[in-house]
Amino acid sequence: MADQNLISEAMRTTPTLLAEWKILTPMLAPLVLAAVSLMLRQKDRWQFHIAVTAALIAMIGSGFLLFDIIIDGPQSLVMSGWLAPFGIAFTADSLSAIFAFVASLVTLLIILYSPADVDKAATKSGYYTLIMMLLVGVNGSFMTGDIFNLYVWFEVMLISSFGLLILGGKKIQLDGAVKYAFLNLLGTTFFLIATGLLYGVTGTLNFADLFAKVAASEATGTLATLSILFLFAFGIKAAAFPMYFWLPAAYHTPRVAVSAIFAGLLTKVGVYALIRIFTIVFPDGNGAAFELFGVIGGLTIIIGGLGVIAQTELRRMLAYLLMSGVGIMMIGISIHTQLSLMATVQYTVHSMLMMTGLYLLSGVIGRMAGSFEIAKIGGIVMQNHFVAIAYFGLALAAMGLPPFSGLWPKYMMLMAAFEQGYYWLIAAILTGSLLTIIGVGRASIQMIWRGGGVNTPDGQYEARGKRLEGKQLRIMMLPISIIFVLTLWLGISPNTLIRQSDLAAYDLLNVEQYIEATFGKGEHIE
Repeated sequence: MADQNLISEAMRTTPTLLAEWKILTPMLAPLVLAAVSLMLRQKDRWQFHIAVTAALIAMIGSGFLLFDIIIDGPQSLVMSGWLAPFGIAFTADSLSAIFAFVASLVTLLIILYSPADVDKAATKSGYYTLIMMLLVGVNGSFMTGDIFNLYVWFEVMLISSFGLLILGGKKIQLDGAVKYAFLNLLGTTFFLIATGLLYGVTGTLNFADLFAKVAASEATGTLATLSILFLFAFGIKAAAFPMYFWLPAAYHTPRVAVSAIFAGLLTKVGVYALIRIFTIVFPDGNGAAFELFGVIGGLTIIIGGLGVIAQTELRRMLAYLLMSGVGIMMIGISIHTQLSLMATVQYTVHSMLMMTGLYLLSGVIGRMAGSFEIAKIGGIVMQNHFVAIAYFGLALAAMGLPPFSGLWPKYMMLMAAFEQGYYWLIAAILTGSLLTIIGVGRASIQMIWRGGGVNTPDGQYEARGKRLEGKQLRIMMLPISIIFVLTLWLGISPNTLIRQSDLAAYDLLNVEQYIEATFGKGEHIE
């Protein structure tokens, strides 16, 4: 009888409203349609349309969810009628919804690009199915309300990424996949170990429940160690120094559309996990964690900037550019004020769009030049004025220069560091930014203004690759143009993103609404 009473107290007594299920839309739509895609994998003409539908529904669902969160606060759903922390919880706040919306948008744009980059063999081998499953894992990571299910969604994401990385089976892909798999599986192992130990200390893995349990725990030494383990595990996922080697070794090996979705989404999930863990589970950093964030972030920016200068291959250069941006995000977590977290959210959105656009554009440039070697791309960009304008704009965005979206979050990050007296972080950001400007500027001069390549001694353009004309060029340039317009709009009129990022930062530092959404009013079972 006592057991029945306990179960009844842990179960929900009211029916789940249909509107509450909307939190699952960003995962459920691509999951269901991925299954449909797999069953119809031999119908290659259908695959594209199924994938577009999945990403579009996920994006619209995330948009409606964000609107509801702005009006009513964080939303939550606990599966199977259980109350938190017993059931599997999905809890979405402003941060979750913003990231899920942008991730779904980025995926949609990459799918629109894919017909020009993916052949029938790859389509029938499950390319679009894997893209949809990757989106399932990414959005699931953003929406989950407990650490163990974050691990599960990471696995969904990683398995899908492994499949995309080796799709085609070229030697260089397999070499990159081995490095990618080894270090990411190492990070996953540390993640699982830390999760198990955290459960042993607190008896729970629900984010909202952990907030109180960790604060009340007397095992401060163990928790400090666990915070460092989580930092290491998610640092690998985010490609932060010194755990970044897998990124430049792997991201240039698959087809361009795959590189673009990796650059736009995968490292951002690692950054999201760091933000979530160190604002609700370890909000005080447990000692050395926040100091380590600053050191790692500063070194990541500088090493990334040096890599941008040193690289002679376009996609490898972009990998180091991506890494440098991760350093800025980690510095924002380290400073840990509302302004710095607002800048982190805004910069993450900027990076998701900008890096996706640059990788997609590298595919156009590489196809035109017949090579991704910067020395062999000389003058090729000027063959098409639309390509030249897109590259020039996205390069300015990457360097954090006006009038594009990279300017404002970097400026706010500098202000946040100045307010807290972190002058060495200001020096790191400025040094990394200068290195990035030098590296991207050098490559831009090579690709835009220098005439001819290594096989054209007269300095005149000579078609070394495949000319892109008509329908194929339009397919490739459509998503790039959309990203160009978005980054320009977010630079000229940043207020909308600033407001949403500020709301997300406020929610991260004031978790009462998140906890109330998870447990409900008066339904928290100790």
